[in-house]
Amino acid sequence: MNKRLIILVLAFLGSIATAHSQKTVKPLSLEQGVRNLKKLAEVGDQRELAIQFKKLDIENASCEQKVSLDLLDFHYNLTSSSKVDLLRKLKSGTSCVGDSDFFALHTTIGSYYYERALYDSAYFEFYKVVEWTQGHGDTNQLVLALSNLAALYSEMNWKEEALSVALKAYSIASGSESIGELTMLYLENNVSSLQMDLGYFDQVEDFLSDYSSAYERMGDGDIYLLRAVNAARFKIWKANGRVGNVLSALKEVASSPRAFVMTAFFASGDTAAPLPVLEFMYNEFRVHQSVFAKDTSTFISFGLPTIGNLAARLKIDESLRQQVLAYDSYVGRLPLSSDRLGYRLAKALVFKYSDYWEEYLREQQAIDQRDIVYARIQNRILDEFNQQIQSDRKTWNRIQRQRRVGLTLILLSALVLITALLVFIRVRLKFFRALREFKILKLDNDRLIKAKVSQLSYIEELNSVLSSSERGQWQEKLGTVITKMKSGLTSSAFEIPESVFKKYDLTPTESKVLIQLAYGYSNSEIAQLLKISKSYIHNLRSKLRAKLPLKPDEELEDFAAALRKSYEPTTKPADSRTSA
Repeated sequence: MNKRLIILVLAFLGSIATAHSQKTVKPLSLEQGVRNLKKLAEVGDQRELAIQFKKLDIENASCEQKVSLDLLDFHYNLTSSSKVDLLRKLKSGTSCVGDSDFFALHTTIGSYYYERALYDSAYFEFYKVVEWTQGHGDTNQLVLALSNLAALYSEMNWKEEALSVALKAYSIASGSESIGELTMLYLENNVSSLQMDLGYFDQVEDFLSDYSSAYERMGDGDIYLLRAVNAARFKIWKANGRVGNVLSALKEVASSPRAFVMTAFFASGDTAAPLPVLEFMYNEFRVHQSVFAKDTSTFISFGLPTIGNLAARLKIDESLRQQVLAYDSYVGRLPLSSDRLGYRLAKALVFKYSDYWEEYLREQQAIDQRDIVYARIQNRILDEFNQQIQSDRKTWNRIQRQRRVGLTLILLSALVLITALLVFIRVRLKFFRALREFKILKLDNDRLIKAKVSQLSYIEELNSVLSSSERGQWQEKLGTVITKMKSGLTSSAFEIPESVFKKYDLTPTESKVLIQLAYGYSNSEIAQLLKISKSYIHNLRSKLRAKLPLKPDEELEDFAAALRKSYEPTTKPADSRTSA
């Protein structure tokens, strides 16, 4: 198929589509002018585009703006600059190109190399565009980039790779609602052409199932013309040598010279083509050779190889021989390609001269050498790609291991945190319970102390009254009450067991002091209760510290309180509570 024509169309469409896809925010006076030019390019108004282009102050444009202007100039010939000079400018602008022009810039450079059969340079430009579009999420640009790469692979005779990339582009486009009808038709044509080139005719029918009206729209553009050629080519394959069906397929495209020349190329290449079919094509070329030859590019790519194929099977008259030689100078200016090789083969087949066969063989050898270079490039690319895959896989595995370790640490941390939280809650609950009990006990102890101290003051007051008054019957009764109050004060709610006496070798007085300390009395209060001096109380406390198993930081009062808690009855005597 005429892939060069299609790839240039795609490059042009891509440059226009991306030129208007984004707006920069630099407050420059030229910015609005550049945007206006892109809008004019989008609608195809070349005359107004040239007028507005001349009004811009290009010298003061930024590097990014100059890239946009050079792209427009390259596609629309807005200045007298040559393509080579413009390409040099575009290549120098790759360092400052913005996102809005990246696709158009590298596609244009790659198309320029592709046109001149510099396929290695074209490959790196097209592949760079594919990588860029994959990271920017624009489906239209990605489909166009993959289509360009597939066309390049096909021209380099990497048919399998071309089909793989073309199918990927078609798959992406099929799942997108933003892909236009013409782009989808191009993708279908490209995939079906490559499948038929590789002999996968049984897979083509799905793409050509709705091509019943393909021949009616051949004049609507190159895409529709290529669709008609593919439909005719598929019909010829399905005819399986039946003369009537093959001739019917050729006649259906006969209204378009280009379509007929392309279809005849594929029909004549079939070594099993029936003789009547060959004669029909030969007569068409002999009668309409001047019409076919008007489209030089198509005639070089398809017409001359067809004449060569016919020459191998039929006698060719002088008019067709002269037609072949007429393209000598034209073909000599073409880059090394399948078109040139097809012409050399056609000339050798038509004229059967040994010199022409030598030309063909030299051309074939040169192409073989170039293909070897391309094969090396491909192998190097595949090696780099495999190395990148291995590196990515190692990186992925390392990330997965780190992720698992991270998740494990997170789970352990969460478990530790939950455990700590539960322990904290439990300790807090115990603390609050203990605090509540402590407050209750302190309140009880304070009431008890207040009651006994009050009784002590009352006893002292009564004793003073008795000592200063005359004795009588009421004095005796009052003395009895005082005696009972004293006995109530000295009594306690708990008694220290005999085993404790023996264990710690306590004296009765030491035991009494220990009991009073358990209830929180001070030295002065204990001295009043037990009728002993305060200095003796200090001595007793020292002896108790020596006898009792106190911890280094434990006070005598704490030990006494713990002892009281251990041996105090659950129900306390009523007089110890009611005395307050």
